[in-house]
Amino acid sequence: MRKQIKINKKTEETPKFRGGIFAAEYCTGKTLAAVMVLKMLEMILVTIFGLFMGIFAPLSIFLGVEDADALAIQAAVSWLISSVLYIGGFFTLMLGNSRIATIVHTVAAVGTFITYSAYTQMFRDNPNSTGPSVLYMPCLFITLLTLAIMLVINIPKWFDKRVKMLNEKAPSILGDDDDKEE
Repeated sequence: MRKQIKINKKTEETPKFRGGIFAAEYCTGKTLAAVMVLKMLEMILVTIFGLFMGIFAPLSIFLGVEDADALAIQAAVSWLISSVLYIGGFFTLMLGNSRIATIVHTVAAVGTFITYSAYTQMFRDNPNSTGPSVLYMPCLFITLLTLAIMLVINIPKWFDKRVKMLNEKAPSILGDDDDKEE
């Protein structure tokens, strides 16, 4: 009996997943550390401003004010929806879908601006106040962090694709030597 011997051909190795929810799938070295720090910072911001302030404050507006006008209800509803989107986008980011998380957080940022405009309309008679903007406006930093994480993770991949595309063999109008061998 003969042994079957396989000759190893070099193939492209796909980067292995570096476990944990804070790690990025294709990052190494300094970029991995940067992504981990950014995700931890985002977790803190989402916990404070998305979960606690974003859920409990609008619910207290719903439950605490009996004669609230329609504008206050609209502002609280858009604040609540934006907070739920921030939380959902954060979980999407932790599962490794940075592009989808960026889209979700951008939609949530639009909801934050809707909340801001509703509170500005509500407090237009009082020039010194724009409502509880210190509670929901920091969520815009969550969107910026998600965008930064998406760029840190994906720019090296995009750069590698671009280099591969530039290094491909260009088609020849004279014909290839490979075609003549047949």
